[in-house]
Amino acid sequence: MGGLTFLTAIAIPNSVPIQFNLGWLSLIAILMVVITAIGAIVPMRTVAKIDPATVIGG
Repeated sequence: MGGLTFLTAIAIPNSVPIQFNLGWLSLIAILMVVITAIGAIVPMRTVAKIDPATVIGG
């Protein structure tokens, strides 16, 4: 169990029905990193195609 998951499990009372699945949590974390990287690369490619001299007006 990860550190944050462990602390959350300690903080939540036993009367709350909750179960942590480390496999799903790991998969979601990896997907979030991949989607974030893709979301950062797409605008970078667009900006890289622009000529700075044209934008400045030179």
